[in-house]
Amino acid sequence: MENLNYEILHQSMWNMYDEIKKSNFQMDGMEDSKRVEILEFYLLPYFVKYEEYEIANELKKQILAIRKSH
Repeated sequence: MENLNYEILHQSMWNMYDEIKKSNFQMDGMEDSKRVEILEFYLLPYFVKYEEYEIANELKKQILAIRKSH
C-alpha cells in the first residue's frame, strides 16, 4: 500500500510540474503569490527530496523571476 501511495504522489507531482511548465509557469493567470506558494512550498521540496536538482534549480529560477516581476 505504501508503494502505491508513493507512486500516486510521484505521478501527480510530475503531472503538476509538466502542466505548469507547459503553461510557461503562468499557471492560468494565477496570482503571483499563489504561483510562488505552489512552486516554493509544494513542488520544490518534493524535487529536492528526490534529488531532481535540475528541476529544483529551474523552479528556483522561476520563483525568483516571479518575485522580481513585482
